Amino acid sequence: MPTMSWRYVKSEKSQFDELKTPSNTGILSEVFRTRYATRRSLHPTHSVAGYGCSVDWFLNEHHLDLTPCSARSPFGKIVESDGWVLMLGIGFDCCTLIHHCEELVAPQIYLRPLTETETYTCIDRHDTHYSVKLQRHLLLHRDYWQFQDQLAFSGLLKLAYWGSVTCRAFRARNLFDVTMKTLKNHADAILAKPGQRYRRM
Repeated sequence: MPTMSWRYVKSEKSQFDELKTPSNTGILSEVFRTRYATRRSLHPTHSVAGYGCSVDWFLNEHHLDLTPCSARSPFGKIVESDGWVLMLGIGFDCCTLIHHCEELVAPQIYLRPLTETETYTCIDRHDTHYSVKLQRHLLLHRDYWQFQDQLAFSGLLKLAYWGSVTCRAFRARNLFDVTMKTLKNHADAILAKPGQRYRRM
């Protein structure tokens, strides 16, 4: 479950603690992180918490690459493992997996330049300190909803309702494939058009 902390960990506050740093991805991720997770990936802005027999494989390399959603991150590994994504009460504008494709195809468009690389200290639950370098994402107006449309039109998106909460589920590989195809045709295809309105569903 994503337990991102980009709202709290910044260049001027450059320390991330696996157990102490809160997430800014909602109450469900905080409850999972604090009560159930047996591990949290060591990443200053895009950490993921996990539980289960594969947790080490998913989370143990996240801090090794320069970008938040690299192939060795949980976002890359969920594609590699043919896993599913379940979105509870949030829309595609919050789908971090799409950043993985941005980083692979056009980092020069979607990431800060290498000259702005930042260094953070990440502390694991055993009090081991790691120096982690990070090339942060640019804050751009993005249109991620186009990928929901592509999945839905292809019959690859499952929708359900839990009371008033909309739940979306899809294979990570399917989203990866449609996003990569789009970006390989037009590397800037994710950038929202001027005046484009964002859907909230």
